[in-house]
Amino acid sequence: MSKKLLSVLGLLMALTLLAAGCGGGEAEPGDTGTTPADTGTAPADTGTEEMTDTGTEEMTDTGTEEMTETGTEEMTETETGAAPVGDCGDTVKIAYQGPLTGPNAALGINMLNGLQLAVDEANESGELDFMVEIESLDSQGDPAVAPPLAQGAAADESVVAVVGPAFSGETAASGPIYEQAGLPFLSPSATNPDLSQNGWEYFFRTVATDATQGPVAARFIYENLGATQVAVVDDASEYGKGLADIVEQSLTENGATIVLREGVEAGTQDYSAVVGQIAQSGAEAMFYGGYFSDAGLIRRQLVDNGAGDITFVSDDGAFDNALVEVAGADAAEGLWVTFPGADPLSADPAFLEAYNAAFDADPGAFTIEAYQSGLILTQALQEVGCDRTAIRDFLDEFSAEVFGKQIEFDDNGDIAAQTFFVYQVENGAFVQKEEVQA
Repeated sequence: MSKKLLSVLGLLMALTLLAAGCGGGEAEPGDTGTTPADTGTAPADTGTEEMTDTGTEEMTDTGTEEMTETGTEEMTETETGAAPVGDCGDTVKIAYQGPLTGPNAALGINMLNGLQLAVDEANESGELDFMVEIESLDSQGDPAVAPPLAQGAAADESVVAVVGPAFSGETAASGPIYEQAGLPFLSPSATNPDLSQNGWEYFFRTVATDATQGPVAARFIYENLGATQVAVVDDASEYGKGLADIVEQSLTENGATIVLREGVEAGTQDYSAVVGQIAQSGAEAMFYGGYFSDAGLIRRQLVDNGAGDITFVSDDGAFDNALVEVAGADAAEGLWVTFPGADPLSADPAFLEAYNAAFDADPGAFTIEAYQSGLILTQALQEVGCDRTAIRDFLDEFSAEVFGKQIEFDDNGDIAAQTFFVYQVENGAFVQKEEVQA
């Protein structure tokens, strides 16, 4: 596989940093500095909104082969055996599907920004004979909203791949559509293990599954926190319930007692019923499977109910600074989250500076996985062209270190288990506390 594209991308990022300097103030994970304009109901049409190229200039080939210090590890050669195929024309689209409005928009914006940075670098590299655009599909993370968006992307021949869907529920709803259309979809964040058991040939993901995250969270609760009486609650979503079930099973295997097992409806404002049950259960700790918008409310209402001494542990869906905003700094203090992705708090300084200059924010949960996905797909476009099946075949055979993580997909589209991180809120910000090799 040619390494020229990523070499030039590294040079481009270094040049960008020299020109831009430090851009913007300090932001916590997930704080994009962007307030979505629309937080209402799902759009009536397909919801696809074309993102045009933002003034990037094409560079001529410098011929340089040495990577500059951007923190991006050089991709090792992947033998696809495929010659470039398919006429890309003047522009080609990579779609992004995830929440850009609604209660969990911050997570989706993190990922869209990571993909945007990778695409901008590819466009500026001069290695492509066409421009790559991002087609943003605002699913609001809702499985009911997702299918029409997937149908629109699948029918658009200029869309050659999808980064996403972001959430497991919308992935389950959209996957059959993408699979039937032969459209590769590469999720940076959908972690439900069952997704890769559907026999889909066009599905891939750059993140470890909950089959690994669940036992990591359970061992942390039982061994590190020393909790033997545990309440387990979830939001009844494909993601939240699936992960909570695995945590429950693993806790039991570790010798803990599950004193309460409940599901709640996501989006509820008043959680007093389940909060009362948790407070009366005798739990020393609780695990919540779901997203930050509901996790923050439950934590705040537990504290208001006098049950703040119950240690609160949640998951990657809650790993966003918006959790602190929802719960309030005092209630959020001391809560824990587990995370299966690359640690955004310790990313390479050059990458952090480039991201901050572009978006006036720090990267958050799954920003790096989306960036990695963008790097892989733009490399595929260079190597095999714009044919969807050729891109799928490229991903099947891909094996390389991408931005510090070895990525290789098994027959089901999953990557190997990886390092997990555990964070705690201290003084209103997430701080990395544990690194667990799964």
